[in-house]
Amino acid sequence: MPLQHSIVIPPFHEKFISGCVPIKSLQNVLHIRNYRGIISIKNNTQRPKTIPRYTPLGFISPSAEDFDMNVIPEQGCQTS
Repeated sequence: MPLQHSIVIPPFHEKFISGCVPIKSLQNVLHIRNYRGIISIKNNTQRPKTIPRYTPLGFISPSAEDFDMNVIPEQGCQTS
């Protein structure tokens, strides 16, 4: 899924990017509908980050296998 336009992500921000994928639909972890998917990109630095046009953002392909996924929730600060 190459980036169609360059983007700038401000410090400590997140952008959601839509793009074309080779799968018609998928509703599990990735939400894909009509060959379009959305991913998030986070900039956890103190400076703006530019992602140039046509940068590959990932690879996706159909699979007949089912996978289990473990999610570790983010834990906040605990006070005594």
